[in-house]
Amino acid sequence: MRSFTFFATLAAAALSLAAPLTNGYPDDSAVAVRGGDRTVPDVLVDLVAKVKVDLDPFHYITKDNCTYDNVAPVVVKVKVDIQLAIDECTSIITNHGVYGQDGDTPTGVLAVILSLGAKVLVSVDIAGLLAKLLIVICGALHLVIKVVAEVDKKVIFGLLVEVLVLVCALLKIVLGLLAGILACLLPLIIEIKVVVDLLGCHDIFAAIGIYLL
Repeated sequence: MRSFTFFATLAAAALSLAAPLTNGYPDDSAVAVRGGDRTVPDVLVDLVAKVKVDLDPFHYITKDNCTYDNVAPVVVKVKVDIQLAIDECTSIITNHGVYGQDGDTPTGVLAVILSLGAKVLVSVDIAGLLAKLLIVICGALHLVIKVVAEVDKKVIFGLLVEVLVLVCALLKIVLGLLAGILACLLPLIIEIKVVVDLLGCHDIFAAIGIYLL
């Protein structure tokens, strides 16, 4: 099994992909001026920042302090972060009348809800944001997995899986916005298979079309 430090390298790559592009758009006139409205990428960027902070205690977890009482409060905070992001993304999508994949949704609408700063993000950019989120979360969960005592595994693993269930609920919403996001995402998240294997939750990801083989 590879060292989980690989996540740091992969995270940097994902972040690079997620950065607003300066060129490469077929028609720059499609860039929407959206004022102060929040967009789906705005939500994802903020969520990554929030979970980084709330997962920080896991960087100090040890065999001695990896207990339910120490893990559960962190999990609760992260679940709240993700649920708020789900609610906001759902609200943004609903308020703009998005009703299906990009083939069914007016281009102008997608330009509004998928913009970040002055640019409209494309599939690879959205995939980069999602990969960054997954890598940050799975990296922190792996720190817990590595030190949890055998006697506590069942209950603590259950807590960690709850986080991934919510993450997949968010992924399902975002993946449905633009064709090609999933195909771009899969190569970026190969290494989270380590965590998914250990937690035994491949079915959660498979349910939204993510097969980590």
